[in-house]
Amino acid sequence: MGGDNSGQLIEYVHSFDPRGWSCLHIAEGTFKCSNNTVQNNDIGPCGNDAFQQWSDGVSMSCMNSLVRNNMINNPTDGGIVLFGSPGTLVENNTIWIENNTLLGGINMVDYEPWKGNYTNTVVRNNTIRGGFATSSELPGEKDGTNTNDVIIKIGIAIGPRTWFGDEYGSNVSDSGTVLNNLLTGAFGYAMAMSSARNFTVEGNALFGNTSFIGARGPNCTADDAVPAPAAFVVDQSSVALSTEQIDFQNVSDGDSLTCILPPDGGDYWPFGGNPANPGTAQSQPATASHGLSGGAKGGIAVGVILGVAAVVAATYFIRRWALRRAATGGRATY
Repeated sequence: MGGDNSGQLIEYVHSFDPRGWSCLHIAEGTFKCSNNTVQNNDIGPCGNDAFQQWSDGVSMSCMNSLVRNNMINNPTDGGIVLFGSPGTLVENNTIWIENNTLLGGINMVDYEPWKGNYTNTVVRNNTIRGGFATSSELPGEKDGTNTNDVIIKIGIAIGPRTWFGDEYGSNVSDSGTVLNNLLTGAFGYAMAMSSARNFTVEGNALFGNTSFIGARGPNCTADDAVPAPAAFVVDQSSVALSTEQIDFQNVSDGDSLTCILPPDGGDYWPFGGNPANPGTAQSQPATASHGLSGGAKGGIAVGVILGVAAVVAATYFIRRWALRRAATGGRATY
């Protein structure tokens, strides 16, 4: 989708198991793409977490666009990736994982093709759910095991260095806004920020049970001082003219944070759940169930009532017609 088109609406689509690197890609074309809307879609699974077999959920590179109210399940590269997309609003989406590790929930890390321009790009009021324990919860336990050892490595990633290390040198992500997003479950980092300028990052919060786990993997370079997993991390040495919420902790090296790997087993995953698990305490989207829904039952009841009324009315008019015919027939006989 996208290209040099404007005003496209992508709605009520179920996109899954792509052959390429994204379940849904809205391209910039010759930078004329504008005002596209991606809403109310069911996205995923997308790719798998084997090395370089990843795939995005939604990849947005069209300016002044809208991404909202999408359910994105089991992406593996980025849940929603913003390739700059200046003027774009991303809100009220839910991203969650079940059996694949996800590199980043929402990514604002790509310098190309918009040269890091995130002006008036706003990410707000989204929910990102990391890994949860799949083992049975026992009284008094907070954490358990996860069958596939899955986490989200970075819930929300800002700045190219968080992802690509020094590949883009001193280039930065510029002038984006990230507000009031919610994160729960197991992550490496809930939010990570480096090589950014003029960003506003406020009001983002954890909810439910969370854990921050992971350690250096084989793709971490020897000279990278990979910070310990934590909720909110920022490398202030490469961030300028920005406003961050007070619970960010400064780290000495915010490069290439997706090189971490989750633990190989162990009781590290919080108990909780995601939208695919109806047993969770969190609010869930509507799901199919056996039998008839309340709306269907109500519709049947209305239909029965109308049917009975129709039969009564028909009986009344038929009886009147029969009586009139009988009366007329009597007069003709005499």
